[in-house]
Amino acid sequence: KVRQKPTYGKIQREKIWLVAKDGAMWNIDQFDPENGRMSKVSIFYKFGSRSIQKRIDVKEVVWTGKDWEFIDGFVRTFRPRGLDTTVYFDKKVFPVAETPDDFKKMKIRSEELSLREMNDKIEELAAEGKDTVKSRVELHQRISYPFISIVLALLAIPLSLRSSRHGGVLFCVGVNLAMGFVFSFLYAMGISLGFGGIFSPILAAWGPFVFFSSLGFYLIFTLDSEEIIPGLKQ
Repeated sequence: KVRQKPTYGKIQREKIWLVAKDGAMWNIDQFDPENGRMSKVSIFYKFGSRSIQKRIDVKEVVWTGKDWEFIDGFVRTFRPRGLDTTVYFDKKVFPVAETPDDFKKMKIRSEELSLREMNDKIEELAAEGKDTVKSRVELHQRISYPFISIVLALLAIPLSLRSSRHGGVLFCVGVNLAMGFVFSFLYAMGISLGFGGIFSPILAAWGPFVFFSSLGFYLIFTLDSEEIIPGLKQ
C-alpha cells in the first residue's frame, strides 16, 4: 500500500495561540480546519484588565455549521483575590464570531504574540504544571535576536582593521563572513539544544552572545596586535 501524505496544516499538533475578535486569547492544542474540530482548548478573557477574569477549558470544540459547540469542559471566573466560581458542562454553545475559515486565517505562532503576552501565557502554563521549556527558549530567542547585529558589528570592526593589514579587502570580507557563519551555526545549535532540554533557555539563547561579545571586546582591547586573533598561532 502507498500511504498518502497528510495534508500540511490539516492538523496542527503544536499549540496555537489566537486572538479572537472579542479580544479573547485562544490556546488550541490541535486544530483540524477541514472538519472544524479543535481539541484541548483554553480561552482567556481579560475584558480590559491585565488579569484574567474568565477562563474556559474544554476537551473539544466542534463546528456545527453555524455555532461552535463546546464539549466536556468548565468555566472559571476570577476576582482580584483569586478563583471565584467553577462551572462544569457536558455540552454548551458559547458566542464565537469566528468560523473555521476565520481561524485558519488567524492562526499565529508564538513569535507573533507580544513579549508580555508570551510571558503571561508561559506563566499560566507553568502554573498548570505543563512543560514550558520550548516556550521559554522561544521567548529568550525573541529577546536576543535583535542583538545579533550588535554582536556581529562588535566582531566586524576589530577584525576588519586587523585583517586589512594582512590580506586586503577580500580577506577582510572573508574573515567577517566566516565569523558570521560560525555565530549563526552556534546560535542555531544552542536553540536546538534548548528545545531538547539539554541547555537551559537562557544558555541556549544567550550563550553565543556572551562568547562572541567577550571575543569582540578582547579584539578591541588588543587592537595593536599584529595577529588577527592574538594568542592563536597563524
